[in-house]
Amino acid sequence: NRNGLVWDNNALLSIGSTYISGAQFVKKADDRFEINSLVGKQINQYWNYSAFLNLKTQLLPGYRYYSQEGEDLRERITRMFSPAYAQGGVGWYLKKGKNLWANLSPLAARMLLVSKKFTEDLAPNEKYFGVDAGANSKFFFGASISGFFKTQLMTNITLENKYNFYVNYLEKTQNID
Repeated sequence: NRNGLVWDNNALLSIGSTYISGAQFVKKADDRFEINSLVGKQINQYWNYSAFLNLKTQLLPGYRYYSQEGEDLRERITRMFSPAYAQGGVGWYLKKGKNLWANLSPLAARMLLVSKKFTEDLAPNEKYFGVDAGANSKFFFGASISGFFKTQLMTNITLENKYNFYVNYLEKTQNID
């Protein structure tokens, strides 16, 4: 908070799995790795001009599970940084303490990165996470809204909500990610 500067950073790592008795494989239930960084210049008590960077991916491979002739099989369909989302933008940051904030970015770029290993054998009109056959990235330009809210509902029960919305100006603006 020196000279009206705000710099908020956080990292999220979440890994979970599930196993059903008698199953051939342990299955991934949750796998998230996310890094966020936001720098802002104070306008008034709550509002700031802002610029942010965000990276989202997974750490462990993802599989498609299926049965063939009574045998349980799996096919690898994702891996670390395939897919990965890198996003950055400028806008306004509202911060009303450590338990409530929102970042509004009407100018935000997003890059979707995938391994060419997953796109090289696709049919000409087929896509892998929206990336065309033979490519390893896709660029988006749009708006981003993200925020955080946390409150204690009662003793030992806390509600925490983190949200992110992205609207792509370049195609299908009615679709919100």
